[in-house]
Amino acid sequence: MQNKYDPLFRTGRIGCMELKNRVVMASLNTFHEYLSPELIDFYTERARGGAGMIVMGSRFTMRLDPNAPGLMYLDSDRCIPMLYELADAVHAYGAKICASIGCGFGRNVPPNNGSPPVSASALPAAYDPNTICRPLSVYEIQCTADSFAEAAERCRRAGFDAIEIQADKGDLIDQFMSAAWNRRADGYGGSFENRMRFPKEILESVRKGVGGDFPVLFRMAADHKITEGRGLKESVAIAKYLEEAGADALDIDAGCYGSVDWLFPTRYLGDACTLDLAAAVKKQITVPVLNAGNHTPDTALDAVQSGDIDFVMLGRPLVADPQWPNRLMEGKPEEIRPCLRCNEFCVKGMYSKRGLVCGVNAQAARERRFAYAKTNAPKRVAVVGGGPAGLEAARVAADKGHEVTVFEKKERIGGQLALAPLFQTQSALLAWFGLQLKKKHVDIKLKTEIAPESEELKDFDEIIIAVGARHRPLPIPGLDGEKVIGVYDAHLTPSKIKGDRIVILGGGISGVDAAIRVSAGGKQVTIMEQQPVVAADAFFVNRVSIYDRMARHKIAPLCEHRIVSVTDGGAVAVNREAREVLIEGDTLINALGMLPDEEFVHSFKMKYPNARLIGGCTGARKTGDAIRNGFFAGYSIP
Repeated sequence: MQNKYDPLFRTGRIGCMELKNRVVMASLNTFHEYLSPELIDFYTERARGGAGMIVMGSRFTMRLDPNAPGLMYLDSDRCIPMLYELADAVHAYGAKICASIGCGFGRNVPPNNGSPPVSASALPAAYDPNTICRPLSVYEIQCTADSFAEAAERCRRAGFDAIEIQADKGDLIDQFMSAAWNRRADGYGGSFENRMRFPKEILESVRKGVGGDFPVLFRMAADHKITEGRGLKESVAIAKYLEEAGADALDIDAGCYGSVDWLFPTRYLGDACTLDLAAAVKKQITVPVLNAGNHTPDTALDAVQSGDIDFVMLGRPLVADPQWPNRLMEGKPEEIRPCLRCNEFCVKGMYSKRGLVCGVNAQAARERRFAYAKTNAPKRVAVVGGGPAGLEAARVAADKGHEVTVFEKKERIGGQLALAPLFQTQSALLAWFGLQLKKKHVDIKLKTEIAPESEELKDFDEIIIAVGARHRPLPIPGLDGEKVIGVYDAHLTPSKIKGDRIVILGGGISGVDAAIRVSAGGKQVTIMEQQPVVAADAFFVNRVSIYDRMARHKIAPLCEHRIVSVTDGGAVAVNREAREVLIEGDTLINALGMLPDEEFVHSFKMKYPNARLIGGCTGARKTGDAIRNGFFAGYSIP
């Protein structure tokens, strides 16, 4: 039977380079200062997984800005041996390797010891508007452009197949290209041609370093997604200019640091969220167009098959499952482990300088360290709790060859993943877990509540406790009233939400997500939160999207409101002026937080001191934390 995804696996060309398929790994900054063996393993695993080309995370050509975070620089021949090792490893699987090179973040890095960031103009620094950036001199601009030739030449000498100039997301090159940040009055500012002088000189410099027969790509944002930023019309003009200047392909994305949720597209932005921009650019130029941004197998297929783009790019999806291309090539999209688009581990890990981490794939960037083989001594393993932590523990233990039984007291597995209507990525991951456990012959016993004294546990060699958390017990009169439902019930059984006036008690992530979903059904939603802001527990990139969605759905947040009671009329709170107010509501949704059931956990530890505790019962709050807990529990069973 013909595989419907076959169009993704037809060869394609960028300049004189032929790729074996249309799937490209997008550049991801891992913030590793050196190209370590672990990082080479990370990229190699994605090449082994079937990607047609790997775009290495961006590297700088010179140490222009002392404020820039530690990245690998291409300013000396010392980088060549490890670059060669990477190119050799990627080529072993028939994939191409491309270097993404730039010259700095410009105004987007924090001031360092009183030294202001550099930029195109004397603009306020993004992280401290009171600090004014130092404009680059003409000499510095020309030296920077010249540095691209040497950096590109080193990559070619190391065996790389292509170069991508990184000029997107409002970084330094983009600051020269955009009138929003370029206020110069010399030959590098003012008119369109002057603003394009620096990127053109960079393109010419790269070409000087690698020659005319070497593919050079250019990455740019087609829409900055901010009022004063560049829009699609000017970006199309830039695309045409770059094609005439010799770019062999354009990598089109969106956003800048003023719209950071578009740089790392959140789950709130939906599937293929920047495809419309790439398709609009594609209509106006003849060189190939590449595009990333929340692609799924089906959006990737449609985009390539329709001719909207030539190559689909995947960043986080290939972190979550490096075998994404191979699984599609085999016609098995259901086998792909979905990315949650949570940003809480990969992107947050990069911002916190701890490096790339994945919430659904604990082996990402740690492929060698957490590799495992089948056991020679299978054990009987009981997993108590079928939430994300328990499911991952069961999957890994079974994959190692152990005999695994999962006990779940509810009528379905999944825990917080079972909130399927909330995000498609969650329901897809739950379906993936179900398939994996079925394939590995894990015995799942539903509607089976387990206690420390339960007879079912007596014959197991290993016990993993993953019972999750319970609603935070609070001394609020009326909180157990008929009008109040739990946040999970609100997602799983929306028929319990009565009336048109809905009050969300608690403005954390779970409460805000419930508010967005309920308001989409046309109901009037109010969030009551004791803290000064809602979604304080969300990563700041996600919070940008959350606030945007709240505004669109006209969700009213009442911050600094401490709930003191629940009545038939609604919720009573004390506001910031210490006045008592009544917020009327037909249904109140309890999203005041979850806590481990310490008494239950303690009793289990008393009975089974060697039992492994994971997930919500240990205080893990994020789905990714729970899944990583589960991986380590299953991995550690010998």
